[in-house]
Amino acid sequence: MITPDKNRENTVAISGITGFLGGELASLFERSNQTVIPLMRRDFDRGEKHLSHKINGVNAVFHFAGEPVLKKWTLKNKKNIYDSRVNTTGMLVKAVEMAKDKPKMFFSASAVGIYDIYEVHDEFSSIYADDFLANVCKDWEREAMKLYNKYGIRLIIGRMGTVLGKKGGAWKQVMKALNLKVGNKVGDGYQTFPFIHIDDLLSIMWYLWKKSDCTGVFNIVAPQLTSNSEFSDELLRATGRSVLFNVPQWILRMKFGEGVRMFTHGQKVLPTRLMEERYHFLYPDIKSTIEALVK
Repeated sequence: MITPDKNRENTVAISGITGFLGGELASLFERSNQTVIPLMRRDFDRGEKHLSHKINGVNAVFHFAGEPVLKKWTLKNKKNIYDSRVNTTGMLVKAVEMAKDKPKMFFSASAVGIYDIYEVHDEFSSIYADDFLANVCKDWEREAMKLYNKYGIRLIIGRMGTVLGKKGGAWKQVMKALNLKVGNKVGDGYQTFPFIHIDDLLSIMWYLWKKSDCTGVFNIVAPQLTSNSEFSDELLRATGRSVLFNVPQWILRMKFGEGVRMFTHGQKVLPTRLMEERYHFLYPDIKSTIEALVK
């Protein structure tokens, strides 16, 4: 454990550090000679006072903790998905309240699943869905907003699409299916597929951390609106692979239950605020994203 000190301008705390996104972000900061304080599950188990000591004086907190959603949505799993996001955010908010030297910035992950599947959404949209994941996102963000409302701490809420990277997340599942000659097209494939390359995600995290006037909600997705079918077709083109069949919806429903919506529904999301910031996307479309991943 790293002992708190008085000079931590280059120190960040990261939750969810054992997961794909938190781990990749920690590696980025460490390669850039920043000090990383991991916020582990055992730290949350020890309560808000312990957390407050760990984050006291840090420059920023990046909150990525959360149980994976790619599992069958039983009542127990849905509770774990909810609690691991909403309750941990509430604990960190209380820890910040207790900290004498509060962080200058707090980044709280969220998801584009908050939006409905019919309209085209940017950060100024308030047309939200009313299903399990959307309601998780609403409560998740509501907890984080307490920091800004009470203390004016610079808060950034990152509504992320599917993050594509070689080392984990959805890409591993995609390639596993492809190696079995199973396609990734679901149903008619018309559903939108909001995505972001892991390198863009990390670059955006760094950009938002360094640019002190950035605050509020940011959609962390590539600017191209693409469909599940376009993603699947581009994957086959880039890899030169062929498939025997696509996964029928009924098989996904057996495996994921209500969670089949993650595959059959998609939100139309634009990163308007990042584009207004003139952020330069490394991989702005599905073609460049997949080509980078299959190299």
